[in-house]
Amino acid sequence: MSARYRLFMTSAEAALLFTGMSWAFLFAILRLVPEAPTYRVMPLAAAVVFPDAVATWWIFRRLRLDRARGDAQRGAIAFAVSAPVTLAVSYPLSELVGGYTDGILGGHFILPALAGFIVLLMIIIPGAVVAWSLHPSGGVGAVAESDQPK
Repeated sequence: MSARYRLFMTSAEAALLFTGMSWAFLFAILRLVPEAPTYRVMPLAAAVVFPDAVATWWIFRRLRLDRARGDAQRGAIAFAVSAPVTLAVSYPLSELVGGYTDGILGGHFILPALAGFIVLLMIIIPGAVVAWSLHPSGGVGAVAESDQPK
C-alpha cells in the first residue's frame, strides 16, 4: 500500500469517525435535552468539540505510525481545523442538494443524497487539507526535486 493511499485512507477514516460521532451526539442531544435553546447551546458545542478531539487524536496516532512527530502534529492540526469548518459549510449546502434532489429524483432520494453529499465533502476537503499540510514543501514552497521555479 502506497504512502499516499494510506494517508488518504487515514484522513477518510478520521473524517467518517468525526462525522458519525457528531451526528450521534447531535441526535442524542436533540432527544435528551429540553426544547429551550439556552439548554442546548453547550451540548451542541460539545457535539462538535468532543468528536473533533477524538478524531484528531485518532489521526495523530495513525499518522505517527509512519511519519515523524512534527509531521503527525501538523496533519492532526490541519484536520482539527478543517473538519468542523467543512461540517459547518456542508449543512447549509446540503439544503441546496436536497432541493435539487427533490426536484430531479423525487422525495424518496433526499436523505441518501444529503448523507452522501455531507460524507463526500467530509472525506474530500479534510483529506486534501491534511495531504497539503504534509506535502514535502509544507504547502508553502517549491519541492526540491520538482521542476517548479524557486
